[in-house]
Amino acid sequence: MQTDQLSENLTKDVSDPEAGLTAGEILRRERLRIGLTEKEVGNSLHITAHYVKAMESDSYEKLPNAVFAKGYIKHYAILLELDTDDLLERYQELAIRKSELNQEVSTPQGRWRKDKNKLWVVLSVTVFICGFTGLWAYNYFAATVDNVPAPDAPIINSASAFLPNIGFNATPNTLAEEVGGTNTADLPKEAIRPLGDKLPTGVEAAERFIEIVAAGDDVLRISFSGQSWIEINDVNANQIHRDIRLAGDVLEIRGRSPFNILLGDATFARLTFNGAEINVSDNIRIDNSARLTVGP
Repeated sequence: MQTDQLSENLTKDVSDPEAGLTAGEILRRERLRIGLTEKEVGNSLHITAHYVKAMESDSYEKLPNAVFAKGYIKHYAILLELDTDDLLERYQELAIRKSELNQEVSTPQGRWRKDKNKLWVVLSVTVFICGFTGLWAYNYFAATVDNVPAPDAPIINSASAFLPNIGFNATPNTLAEEVGGTNTADLPKEAIRPLGDKLPTGVEAAERFIEIVAAGDDVLRISFSGQSWIEINDVNANQIHRDIRLAGDVLEIRGRSPFNILLGDATFARLTFNGAEINVSDNIRIDNSARLTVGP
């Protein structure tokens, strides 16, 4: 709704049919005129239809960041044979107007409402802590009274007789089997730790080792020599990992291939699949991003 208001506030020129339109509105109008669908545009630009819809509705906050937004708008304009400079200028103008609108919200009245909300949050947390403390104290003293032995009655520590014997080093599957819970082997688990002696032979020391384990025996390993956006989905479009990785990071995913991968700056990424190196250079686009599918 803010985007609609900003669009109406743009200076209009009756001699120019595109005056007052945002970049997203021009892109959507031209796509419909040509007769393309959002999916067809996404396939041509190697992005999802969700990103196409975000651009056409000027919802750029749904894109990874401003750099990606400008790159997508530029390539979308080239695809539709539109003026790229004009669309980027309209995008920038809309971004400035949104920023000004957000500043208007930061008035004394807006700050008062924000402070009021903070007060309610603090009050709610205080009430929760007091209630939790009171409940803990009640349970503690009640248990103390119940555990006082009757005269001449033997004191028996029977806790170990009824609790399962679970060690601190139990794995998630072992724990599930011992306490009767659900087997968690099919649930993805992400762990971040220093590489140390976890590095395989031939891999240099790095800052962090990010391991994601799901059902499946395929191993995808991505080493980063610079900062890059990374998004990985499985064959059913379920998101496995989505974040910005830094130089020195090593991301290892164990699961069931194929994996659909989007790299923001593919020049900084080195991929191996089940021990075999993957050549990313053939998939790198003019903005240094790359989208590829790895696996059978």
